[in-house]
Amino acid sequence: MTDQAFDANVSINGNLNVDLANKNEGTAKPGITFGESGSGEAISSTRVEGKDGRFGLDLFTDGKSRLFLEHGGWVGVGTRKPEQNLSVNAGLNVDQADTNEGTVQPGITFGSRSGEGISSTRKVGKDGRFGLDFFTGFISRLFVAQDGKVGVGTRAPEQNLSVNGGLNVDQADANAGGLQNGITFGSHSGEGIASTRKDGTESRWDLEFYTGGRPRMTIRQDGRVGIGTRTPYAELDVHGSIRVSGDVILTGADCAEAFAVQAAESVAPGSILVIAEDGTLRECDSAYDKCVAGVVSGAGDLRPGVVLNRGVDQSDHLPLALVGTVHCRVDASYGAIGVGDMITTSPTPGHGMRADDSARAFGAIVGKALGTLAEGQGTVRLLVGLQ
Repeated sequence: MTDQAFDANVSINGNLNVDLANKNEGTAKPGITFGESGSGEAISSTRVEGKDGRFGLDLFTDGKSRLFLEHGGWVGVGTRKPEQNLSVNAGLNVDQADTNEGTVQPGITFGSRSGEGISSTRKVGKDGRFGLDFFTGFISRLFVAQDGKVGVGTRAPEQNLSVNGGLNVDQADANAGGLQNGITFGSHSGEGIASTRKDGTESRWDLEFYTGGRPRMTIRQDGRVGIGTRTPYAELDVHGSIRVSGDVILTGADCAEAFAVQAAESVAPGSILVIAEDGTLRECDSAYDKCVAGVVSGAGDLRPGVVLNRGVDQSDHLPLALVGTVHCRVDASYGAIGVGDMITTSPTPGHGMRADDSARAFGAIVGKALGTLAEGQGTVRLLVGLQ
């Protein structure tokens, strides 16, 4: 049957078969064309064996296939070789009428009646206009603003990346003690922040601050801070020099030094110590002892401001106040103690007394009383000063 043109309405009560001879090789004709003879607008189906797109359906404009329905049901826009249910070989415009007001629809959604999708606010006057929203559960979870800033949990990012919520780095716990799997700054950088997470590695669960690819400051899991060391043994442990241009303000009242003390576990703070024959310290037990060394710091409400010579494992050491103010154990049975009295050692173990014998007191004074004790044993504030 030859090509036919009808300048009139046609009604068919039954099937319509086009290209019964299977001659179409992928063009608009033979097919169903629209308009005058020579029209490029048509619907056709490639039928010739061996031709691309055979048994598919082509929709033509201007003589070119614009939309193709593959034999298996996949649809191609701008391509006759779709690789998905819908393949578009060009741009895809969603919401061309600019009706979106900041919701998931109109947009690209996934699933039936879905709250998961991608959309862009287009309505004039709406927050986030011309940005891109990524939705789950009908809520915008990630937002890319028009200027490129990204917000997670916020549609008003103030930095290139703004997170309104927690940020988890190295969730797989892969960091074995380096800067990898951390937060770095710059390209090929050795500056950053990381946390050792791998089981069995040193400094696990610590937070480390890097420059030049090396950890410079470590915050241990227990809160101790190390500068120049990854194993701090105090609240702040500095391996290196410290330079201060202003005042160093210490809340403690004395300067102490750690000394080895005989029977240290039984010596109370505030006790007066003397130098023993072996060079260690012990509690005083005689009057006017010229081997007096100082007062054990830490009695009452006073604590040392500085402790010198303190090591890691010094269970047999005690801080001995060298200068400053301490609470000192005294025995007033040798004479009532008043403000300004010089204090020396006494026969009562660990206690001081008022120094009345100036000849014997030379070289045996531990300090000057800042308080009073009329009788018995107790403590007085003492300004430490060996004489």
